[in-house]
Amino acid sequence: MKSKPYYGWWVVVAAAVGQAVSPGPVAFYSIGVLMQPLAQAYGWDRGQISLIATIVTAAIFVVMPLIGAAIDRLGAKKVLLPSMLGFGVTLAATGFASSLTAFYVMYAVVGVACAGANSVGYLRTISTWFDRRRGLAIGIASAGMGLGFALIPAYTQLLLNLGGLHAAFLGLGAIVLLVGVPVVAVLFEDSPRVDQLLAGEFVHPPTPGATQDLPGATAREAMRMPQFWALLGAFLLVAGAIFAMALHLVSAVRDIDPVHDRSILAASLLGFAATAGRFCSGYLYDKIFVPYVAAGIFVCGAIGALILAIGLPYPWPLVAAVLIGYCSGTEGDALAMLCSRYFGVREYGRIYGHAFSATLVGIAVIPYLMGVGYDHFHRYTELEFMLAALLGLAATVVISLGPFPLYPASTVARASLRNLTPVQPRS
Repeated sequence: MKSKPYYGWWVVVAAAVGQAVSPGPVAFYSIGVLMQPLAQAYGWDRGQISLIATIVTAAIFVVMPLIGAAIDRLGAKKVLLPSMLGFGVTLAATGFASSLTAFYVMYAVVGVACAGANSVGYLRTISTWFDRRRGLAIGIASAGMGLGFALIPAYTQLLLNLGGLHAAFLGLGAIVLLVGVPVVAVLFEDSPRVDQLLAGEFVHPPTPGATQDLPGATAREAMRMPQFWALLGAFLLVAGAIFAMALHLVSAVRDIDPVHDRSILAASLLGFAATAGRFCSGYLYDKIFVPYVAAGIFVCGAIGALILAIGLPYPWPLVAAVLIGYCSGTEGDALAMLCSRYFGVREYGRIYGHAFSATLVGIAVIPYLMGVGYDHFHRYTELEFMLAALLGLAATVVISLGPFPLYPASTVARASLRNLTPVQPRS
């Protein structure tokens, strides 16, 4: 008699669909396509439009600590579904705003509503379902976000062509409500039951529903570890640099080759590269020491930024889009893997929530500064060189993190953090 497939893979499918319509691709990445239509319709400059991303990010940042705590206390599903509903409704309503102030206010509301629909809940849950194949599972689930990055630009442009800005916002909200919410509601489960635990998947099978028996540090213990603050700083730079390049990619490619406009193609290639990159990096996380993989990812993004800064003609902007997409598709997974390996899964929601908040600071500040810098220099060249330098610095920091701690399987055996025994690097 054949054994039933491990249900954790259905959780991965639900997480992939949910992340495809999460705030990253739907709320943030769509702004790059909407930037020119908004400027033409209302006369706003790129700095003013880029501030929209800052505002929605700041709103997420404010409520993110509460989201992480709620996920650890209530489970991810009870946080994800209300947030997805609020995200879809408020984003659809944003299209009815008619002034810059109104757009800013609406995007602030979108940020609060969508905070729980980010990757924190999905990746925390997958880390609970998987141990030995955690990297692969996270990579597959996060490939959904890459697919969103690939399809949302063309979808947004189609909506603009059919009905203008109002139709674009309504359609973006609708895809969250009609695709993401039903799949997560039906397939997503917070933790495995006894009959769902797969022999061999866990080094130490957890007791279902017993958070106190999960291996790892508390959030307070993690904050006493130097790796925690190094990760926050490195991923602040990476997230800000990558989102800045993604947000301005359409405009940057148009500036390089305004005659043959391949900007939407570049944006779609970025998304497809993000999808493929997540499969590739997910496999590598289980085979190679994770900081080495993360550093390689950041270097790819830096090379993409340098290609755009030099202004090489076609097809080099498309090559840059692929390299930036690979970095964009995998930096979030790298943070998730590093948090789970350095700090365990005992209070993963709180710990990853704090780390995710650091990335939001970068996303809030650096893309806006890139827009302001463009308005000052009237080109992206100097800014793209700076982004490449930030990614190189982050790669150096990540490589210096050191070996993973070895956490006992339960709180009964868990020693104080200072007595944890380092092990040799592993994935």
